[in-house]
Amino acid sequence: MKDRNIYLGTFLLLALSQLSLLAGAESKTLPNGPDSIVESKLVALENGAYGAFLEGSSSEFKAAMTEKRFQSVVAQLGEALNNGYSLDRLGRMEKDGYEVFIYRLDYSGSDNDALVRLVMGEGAVAGFWIQ
Repeated sequence: MKDRNIYLGTFLLLALSQLSLLAGAESKTLPNGPDSIVESKLVALENGAYGAFLEGSSSEFKAAMTEKRFQSVVAQLGEALNNGYSLDRLGRMEKDGYEVFIYRLDYSGSDNDALVRLVMGEGAVAGFWIQ
């Protein structure tokens, strides 16, 4: 059941990210690099901090990630993140005018890792996946 919930939360983030990518990204300058952005998104999920999660995101991503949806994802992934994790950047690529950063998320105390993708467009977060 726990794995099913994690996959459901992952699917929700994936679907919201797709909506954001299709709609484009709002221009905004972010002071931090991709590693800091990913870490801040994970900490926001861990702490249930909706405003912090949306910081630096495109208007389309903000519109797609309602507070109700965010809280649903927190309920599914927050506990695993609270147990600790490590994050390793695996690479960077460009796709359709966006920068895509790929990370390995290693949950402490679990045999399962997750793949994290951050998509940046025009200086704003256009997508964020945890698979």
